[in-house]
Amino acid sequence: MQLQQWIDGYNTENTRSAARKAHIAWNKYLEWKNIDEKDLIKEIKSDEDSRYHKLMEFKMDYVKLRPVAQSTMKQYLVFLPKYFRMVHGVKTERSEIEVFLGKQKLLQTDRIPFTKDIIKMLIHAANDIHKVQYLILSSSGMRISESLLIDQKHYDFDSDPVKISIPAAFTKTKIARIVFISKEAVKALNDTPEYWEKRTLGQDEVYFNRLRKKVNLIEKYANSRNYLYNLHSFRAFFRTEAGKINHDFAEKILGHNRFDTHYVRLDETEKSEYYKKLEKNIRIF
Repeated sequence: MQLQQWIDGYNTENTRSAARKAHIAWNKYLEWKNIDEKDLIKEIKSDEDSRYHKLMEFKMDYVKLRPVAQSTMKQYLVFLPKYFRMVHGVKTERSEIEVFLGKQKLLQTDRIPFTKDIIKMLIHAANDIHKVQYLILSSSGMRISESLLIDQKHYDFDSDPVKISIPAAFTKTKIARIVFISKEAVKALNDTPEYWEKRTLGQDEVYFNRLRKKVNLIEKYANSRNYLYNLHSFRAFFRTEAGKINHDFAEKILGHNRFDTHYVRLDETEKSEYYKKLEKNIRIF
C-alpha cells in the first residue's frame, strides 16, 4: 500500500489529517537524525525488538527537535504503528508497544537472563565461524549488524585489550565508537581465518534460527511472537555484566544514545581499564 492510500483509507478528514501529521513528524525526525527510512525498515524487519525500540527512540527524541504536547505525541504513536503495518508491512503488537513505551511495566521475569551456560550451549552446537561470532558479540556488546560490516582493518590487535574502531557509518546512531573483545575471542578469531568471509545479516539470522531449534531454545514470551533468546541477547549479556562494573562505561561501549552519555567523558585508557576489570565476568570458557 502506498502512503496516500493509507491516509485516504481513513473515513473522516480529521483522522486523515491526524495520520498525515504523524507521518510528517516521523519524516522530520528521520531527517533530523539523518536516518534513511529504507535502511531503518530493513533493520526493523529483521529484528523483532527493533521496531519497538525505534518507536521508543522517536518518543524520547522528537521532543528535543520540536516540543509537543503529550496528547500530540500520544496521537503520533497511535498512527505510526499503523503506518509501519499498512505501508511497510511491519506488524507491531499493542501489548509490546505499551511495554516499550512505558505504558505498562515489565515484570522482572519478562526478560529472561542470557547466561554463560546458554552461550556455552550455543557455541558448542555452532560451527567454527559462528563460535567466533558469538564470542565476539558477547565480549564486545556490538550489534550483530556492526560485527558483519567491520573487517580486519578495524581491529587493532596490538592494543591491550584488542580494540575495534566502529566507523560512524556502520552504527545505528551514526556515531563512531570503540569496543573491545576478550582474549578468548581473539584466540578463536586467530584460529578461524574463514571468519573473515563476508556474510549477510539474513544469513546469520537464518543460521541462528536453525541453531536455536537444534538446542531446543524455542520458547517464546507469553502472548508474543518474540523468542526468549535471539542474536540481540549477546548484546544484552554484555550490557548486564558491564553495567555491574560501571554504568557510564557500559552505555558508552554499547553506543546507546537515549541516555545523556554525551556528557560522560571517558578517555580510551579509562575504557580499557574498565574492560580489563570486566573481562573475567564475560569469559565464557
